[in-house]
Amino acid sequence: MGDGLSEKICLSKKRNTVKELYKVLDMGINRQLSEFQRGFTIVTAIINLASLIGFLGTVSGMIDAFRTISNTNQVLLTLVAEGIYEALIGTGVEFIIAIVMNFFYSMFVQKIEKFSQATIEAGENLIERIVEHENLG
Repeated sequence: MGDGLSEKICLSKKRNTVKELYKVLDMGINRQLSEFQRGFTIVTAIINLASLIGFLGTVSGMIDAFRTISNTNQVLLTLVAEGIYEALIGTGVEFIIAIVMNFFYSMFVQKIEKFSQATIEAGENLIERIVEHENLG
């Protein structure tokens, strides 16, 4: 470290104790993680809603199939199959959306965990260097 930089991060000028430095590090990381997690609410809502909409599509298609059966005097396989087909298409599409969103959600969570761990390690290393510098100086 250069002389100007070491004066700026001097433990006695910025923080009174190492414990305070760890508190600052912890608060900063928690604040950043909270920012990241705000986006999780939207993603989890999309995942949950896609699944629910898929189930709603299945139910509405089945209702339509049974309504068609009840409105006719004879059961035609094509009439029943059409309602079931529509129900399953909607459900499949919604499940695909939920699966894709869940995949990206998992990837994002993993990246945040890695970032968090790297940030903690970097902060702890920085604190150790500051303390070493203080003890040498």
